[in-house]
Amino acid sequence: AKLAENLMKDRRLKRSANDTATSAHCGATAIKDMLTYCKGLESWASSTEEGAVPEGMSVPTLKSHPSFSSETKTKPLEELYQFMLAESLLMEKKFTDSMESDLADLASLFGLDEETIASITEKQLTVSYKDVLRGQVADGTLDAADSKAQVLAAICSELRFDPNKAAEVHKEIYRTRLSSDLSEKKFLSDADKEDLKRLRILLCVPQNVVDEANMDFCGRIFRDACQIALRAKVESGMVEEKANVEKVQSQLNLSDKMAYDIFTGAAKQQLMAFVKDIRSKRNMAEFVQALKKLILYSQNVVEPLAQMIRGDTSEEDEKAAEAEAEKAAEAAAAQLKIQTGAEAKEGEEKKE
Repeated sequence: AKLAENLMKDRRLKRSANDTATSAHCGATAIKDMLTYCKGLESWASSTEEGAVPEGMSVPTLKSHPSFSSETKTKPLEELYQFMLAESLLMEKKFTDSMESDLADLASLFGLDEETIASITEKQLTVSYKDVLRGQVADGTLDAADSKAQVLAAICSELRFDPNKAAEVHKEIYRTRLSSDLSEKKFLSDADKEDLKRLRILLCVPQNVVDEANMDFCGRIFRDACQIALRAKVESGMVEEKANVEKVQSQLNLSDKMAYDIFTGAAKQQLMAFVKDIRSKRNMAEFVQALKKLILYSQNVVEPLAQMIRGDTSEEDEKAAEAEAEKAAEAAAAQLKIQTGAEAKEGEEKKE
């Protein structure tokens, strides 16, 4: 128990003194010496007659030791286990059978349960995988490889890292890079787009993951631009608004279809505001006036933007887009008919 406490204390002190490599080597050596001692006791006990081993000389365990009796107090043991795993991977460059055996003995000595071991292992393997990946990118190994997938699979195999977890790491790296590029300047330069394309190829990031990231990060910026343009007045002519939306779209990794889907969602919100206003009208004159506003807005604001964003589309697509406002108007008209009918019936009942 005292050795474990001292190892953690020494490790922190060494790190604060910027002597990480030396402290790591010393710490790993100390833990291995401790495991060798425990294995020696176990071998001696197994080869000695029952009852011949003096009291207190059996294989030690810290599972019920008072110094590590609570979750907070076991934290140093968990950190030591992760430290041993990290240093072993750093030295061996892969996950070996002997390493697995040593770690199993260490977990038994520390009294760590399977759930804790699995959590620590996954956490450290993720870190180690990122470190190896970073090195392979930095030295050009991954760029030079004919098959990036084979290189990535080999790293997973050597570290015994779940390929599905590796795919999650790749996804996280791509999304983080895209988010970082957009966080300040709100657009992607040509160099940014090329770097993202290269990163996608190196990490074998699937198209659906790329599209999802683009919709999440680029889509948010494009949606804001669309909402600003959709607030234009019907008599504005939409020249400036269309130019702004087109500029933003060209600076983001969005296909015409993705951009149009985003625009459609924003436009529907605006159209529904008109529909809500129409439904609030209580007489035909107000209803007709509100309906005219909806039609003018759809023709002079929504449709010009939609045509620009869609690009080259079929006649069927254009008809579908034009029908969107008509549907909204029909829904509002039906609602008004129901309301006016109810009011008329109520009036007749009062007369009776």
